[in-house]
Amino acid sequence: MSTKSKMPPRLVQEWQLSAAARQDAVRWIKQNNVRQLLEGITAELLIEKPDDPLYFVQEYLKEKCGPGADDDLDGGDRSVDRLDVEGEEGE
Repeated sequence: MSTKSKMPPRLVQEWQLSAAARQDAVRWIKQNNVRQLLEGITAELLIEKPDDPLYFVQEYLKEKCGPGADDDLDGGDRSVDRLDVEGEEGE
């Protein structure tokens, strides 16, 4: 017997809606490259280790989104590569 069949009908409906919402969220994240964007920001934060991370992220996004910025909002592999290289040098 499945978990859904043990739940009252109202909870089954809520569970189905939440599952659909999760699927929609995952689809949106993939379509908008959110993971890559956050990985790029996180890599830059770890490389720079700013005193004010929130301000740093704000300025990072202004630089990436401002006039003359390229379309590479995710920081590309450059950020991750820099993190890997810098991590290896310190070992």
